[in-house]
Amino acid sequence: MLDAVEVFEQIERATRTLKKLPRVGVKSRFCNWPEVIQNFMDAYGYTDPVPPKIVPTARQLTEMDQVIRWLAWLSSFGEEYPRIVWSRAAGASWRGIAGRVGLSPPTCKERFRIGVCAIMYAIEEKKVS
Repeated sequence: MLDAVEVFEQIERATRTLKKLPRVGVKSRFCNWPEVIQNFMDAYGYTDPVPPKIVPTARQLTEMDQVIRWLAWLSSFGEEYPRIVWSRAAGASWRGIAGRVGLSPPTCKERFRIGVCAIMYAIEEKKVS
C-alpha cells in the first residue's frame, strides 16, 4: 500500500532517473577518432577531472516505466493532470506549471492533489500496476 507521499516520491525518483539517461543524438555526425591533444598539460592528464556519468540501474528503469504507466492511466482524467504531476515532481514552480498548462496556480495545486490521490487509489484498487 502506497500513500500519497510515497507515490509522489516515486514519481520524483522517476524524473531523476530520466535525467540520468543518455541524450539521444544524431548518430551520423559522430566521429570515432580520438580527440587531438592541443597542449602539453592535456597530454599528461593535468586537466580538471571529468566526473563519471552515472547510469540508472535496472530497478530505477523499471520504477520509471511503472510511473509512466501511472501517468498514462492518469491522462484519462485530462491531459493536464499528468503534465502537472510530472512537472511538479521535476521541481517546477507552481507559477511555471500554470504558465505551461494555461491554468491558475491554485487550480494546478488542486489538480496535482487530485492526480496523486487518483494514482494512489488506482494502485490500491489494482487498476494500474
